[in-house]
Amino acid sequence: MLESHRKEPGLKKPNFEIVDGKLRNIALDCEIDNNLGELDTASGGQSANDLNNQFQNSKNSAEQEIFQSASGDGQAPSENRINQEKGIGKSSVTRDDFLQNHILSNLQINPSQNTAAFMVNKANLLENRYDSELWIMLLDSKCLRQMNTGTGVKGFIWEGNSLIYYVDKGDGSVFYKHHISENRGEILFSIPMKIVDFILTRDALFFSSYTTEVPATEQIQEGTEVPFFKEGKGIASNIKKSLFSYHLTTRTINKVTSENTNVDLFAFDELSNSIALTSCVGDKHAENRADIFLLNLESGNMEKLSSGLPFCISDIGFIDSSTVVFTGSQLIEYGKSENHEIYTVDISSKEQRHISEEFDKSKMGIAVATDSRFNQSNRFQIYNNQLYFLTVEESSTYLYKTDQEGNIQKLSFESGTIDSFAVTDNGVFFVGLRQQQLQEIYSLKSGEEKKLTGMNDWLEDNRIVIKPGAVHCVNEENTEIDGWVLKPSDFNSDIKYPGILFIHGGPKMVYGDVYFHLMQLLAARGYFVFYCNPRGSDGKGNEFADIRGNFATHAYSDLTSFTDTILEKYGNIDESRLGVIGGSYGGYMVNYIISQTSRYQAAVSEKSMCNLISHFNTSDIGYGYSCCYLGGTTPWDNMDEYLRNSPLTHAKKVKTPTLFIHGKDDLRCNYTESLQMYSAISYFGTEAKLCILEEENHFFESRGKPLTKIKRFNEILAWFDRYLNAEY
Repeated sequence: MLESHRKEPGLKKPNFEIVDGKLRNIALDCEIDNNLGELDTASGGQSANDLNNQFQNSKNSAEQEIFQSASGDGQAPSENRINQEKGIGKSSVTRDDFLQNHILSNLQINPSQNTAAFMVNKANLLENRYDSELWIMLLDSKCLRQMNTGTGVKGFIWEGNSLIYYVDKGDGSVFYKHHISENRGEILFSIPMKIVDFILTRDALFFSSYTTEVPATEQIQEGTEVPFFKEGKGIASNIKKSLFSYHLTTRTINKVTSENTNVDLFAFDELSNSIALTSCVGDKHAENRADIFLLNLESGNMEKLSSGLPFCISDIGFIDSSTVVFTGSQLIEYGKSENHEIYTVDISSKEQRHISEEFDKSKMGIAVATDSRFNQSNRFQIYNNQLYFLTVEESSTYLYKTDQEGNIQKLSFESGTIDSFAVTDNGVFFVGLRQQQLQEIYSLKSGEEKKLTGMNDWLEDNRIVIKPGAVHCVNEENTEIDGWVLKPSDFNSDIKYPGILFIHGGPKMVYGDVYFHLMQLLAARGYFVFYCNPRGSDGKGNEFADIRGNFATHAYSDLTSFTDTILEKYGNIDESRLGVIGGSYGGYMVNYIISQTSRYQAAVSEKSMCNLISHFNTSDIGYGYSCCYLGGTTPWDNMDEYLRNSPLTHAKKVKTPTLFIHGKDDLRCNYTESLQMYSAISYFGTEAKLCILEEENHFFESRGKPLTKIKRFNEILAWFDRYLNAEY
């Protein structure tokens, strides 16, 4: 259940009933075709175009009507289908289009370099979940094929020309070997533990898993460490991520790391028969800073490679058998906003070298915001003693490579995202978002890109997708702020339209020229949508991202200047009908904005913060996050700074009707943050609504359950329509 009341105990899936022989979703009050979620777009060895045509035909003929009938967005159930059959043309983006999205990730190439394997995640409305499947693509013919692995694949690797993958079963993990030529799998072994990550050596499987010495029951969860919990995992106090080995011959499990070692990343080098791993020893309050260790698999000895102040490390690997390479930062000069740099460590001498000096670009490559992918994978790969890595520049992700001497070369040049990539002798293959399209697989060779798949061509073929126009403004410090605007899909120069400002999270993230479903949905609804990257965002170097001591004020100033510029350039926006929406840090900024101005007539604040004192003590990153951005102080060192930057302090001044949306299981920004702001402005007479999303965490925007997403879209559309768009 959604809204501010609790769900019935034990209800894990939506209720269904049979009415007149048809399956009906009680919660949505709509009929659902029994075949929904069973339509198969793969039939071994088809070309990409043939596959897409089959997928398109099945969606448009049967499933399209189902999606529209469930939409409740004011359109006739089969209007789009009828229009397409009559050849009238494309229709506007609809709420439920996200159900058709093939979300791609974890692209890997086999050792023979003739086949790519990747994950496909698809919404399953009947089960209210996402199904994860393994697919392959033959690189010479571009033929696609779905593997017969079921829908619960968690992770995989290549072993020769076969796939090793695992699925969760109860409290354990089951590993399978899938024979590509026969499209058939066989069980290899079971591990009585939940796997986090794994690598396969000649003799053993090495895997990480969470362990604890504190027993937990259904009624009581104990702990003595901070933070007490971790986003996406739950209770984390006294829990360590440990490294284990499973010997393939003796079928025995051994714990590799000690009790006080908390493993984060690890990588295997076949030539040296060693594992490099990062570990934070004993102190979980230490900003995720880690040391680097080397585990010799023959002797079993583990020695520390790093020296000096530990790093916050994002990736690690072997650039050759005698050298470890990693990306990280000691967070000294710019704190949490500091770009990660590239370092090498000589295994023999333990000499550490910084090889990316004066390369002031983010090395993590994960910051381009969209609600139409899950996450990024394979952002760091070593091939032929060269490190390939991603950066965020301006508003896009780009691929670079470097050797051990720091000779850095840019490889990609098109705007958009690179969400997963694999390097071969014949160039690079990657999953990405390009030109307002959903994810596809591309090839990259000599700087030239080529689209290889059409798994999501249905969007461009059937929907009116608005191309954003670039808008730049100059802030009070004469710094250029980059932004974009989407016009309403039915734009008429003689009509005035409402407008909505979007604010991204982070704050070290960026908006860019990539598909964003909610933005397109609002543009289809008749709104101008505009968004920008204020100070604090990624893509423009350390100085631009550094807002310590100006946690709210820099962004507020830049967002105000950008809104002024938008209204000046686009006279068709009715400035008496403006809305604002944001999530996470963006939700915090919504709360701050409505406490400073009544310029916006409606607001939506999602997974936000309002009280930086309570956030300091309840967020899984609160100690480091709040302390860093508020100038290195705690509430007890400088209570005035925390109060001044907390929107809750100024709640009495809020006059803007505000919708608050928050996941009940959000441990990054606890749902009580929205509860506090909602309660405060309601107490002082401002209209507000609170929607608590049961069983959703901080990432419901992109990874929320399908029914949650449908409800969320309904709430946002209804709220803005009520205050800004009288037509609806």
